[in-house]
Amino acid sequence: MLGVFIPWFVLFAGCSGKPDTGAGGATTAAGGTGGAGGDISFLDAGGGGPLGGCATASAQTKASPLDMYIMLDQSGSMIGAKWTAVTNAISSFAKNAAVADLGVGIQYFPLGGAAVCDYMAYALPDVPIAPLGANASKITMSLAQHAPAGETPTLSAVQGAYSYAKAWHKSNPDHSVVVLLATDGEPNVCASTIDNVAQAASVAYSTAPAIRTFVIGVGSALSSLDAVALAGGTEKAIIVTDSIQSTEQEFVLALNTIRGTALPCDYAIPPPPTGETIDYGFVNVVYGSNGGEGVVIPYVPSADGCMNEPEGWHYDDPAKPTKVVFCDALCSKVKNDATAKVDVVFGCETEIAK
Repeated sequence: MLGVFIPWFVLFAGCSGKPDTGAGGATTAAGGTGGAGGDISFLDAGGGGPLGGCATASAQTKASPLDMYIMLDQSGSMIGAKWTAVTNAISSFAKNAAVADLGVGIQYFPLGGAAVCDYMAYALPDVPIAPLGANASKITMSLAQHAPAGETPTLSAVQGAYSYAKAWHKSNPDHSVVVLLATDGEPNVCASTIDNVAQAASVAYSTAPAIRTFVIGVGSALSSLDAVALAGGTEKAIIVTDSIQSTEQEFVLALNTIRGTALPCDYAIPPPPTGETIDYGFVNVVYGSNGGEGVVIPYVPSADGCMNEPEGWHYDDPAKPTKVVFCDALCSKVKNDATAKVDVVFGCETEIAK
């Protein structure tokens, strides 16, 4: 969905004190030195609000950027109306101003000649990842220069995609990076089978940096692609109809759905006001909707804690926090709430999940 909401954050510091418990890695609590610019929002510094008015200073942060590496099937079975519909859909999506901040790169499979089974060839993008605001015309031009031919060496293609995505993530550690496999058939050359491709997706997802795999299948009888999506951390492939009337529209919808699902739910913690330091035992997350006051979201010590508190939050690294990370249920709620307002609050003792 193009209109998926990316919540903005306002962080507050103030109300010094010493925690009994907390996230660890505590330093001196931020002293109540007064405002650092910006409004207190629905958190009332005079004593109201869900945390009783501890906040006295503010700063802003943004969600981590999302990047997508598309590995597009250009095998012979894609020839004709199917290829036209898919490439038109990608081009239309890329040109939409609503996704201008989304980073996208693209490569195709099979490649020709000796490169057909060489996974490193697929790790060299035809168009490198860059925000679509600057990259849309390059992707559209790239699509126009390709045409379907050959077999379906999916294993080599995804191995190259993961190699590129992991290298990109290491160079851009504040980004979230995913691979999108778009194909109209099952793997059939270069040792490619559904099981082997699923295994590659599993390795990419389970080893740091974790890369998720989204899958779009074009046509019918492609339920086997679910195994690749599941292994790659995205549960199920999206299958679009192989039809002149609907393929393009359904493919655009699939791209929007993937973007909304893949948008990260981690937020960088900005530096505190000048001269102050952060006490991570005095950090809270407050979520409000429809202009309401908001409720305090409980902290869990790690991602594992989300099993008991699916609408909780945790740090990326409890010892040296750099980001606030939402548990999946909270993440889904915020991304699907067009009126969401989320504040990360400094200065009030952390409320921990029971």
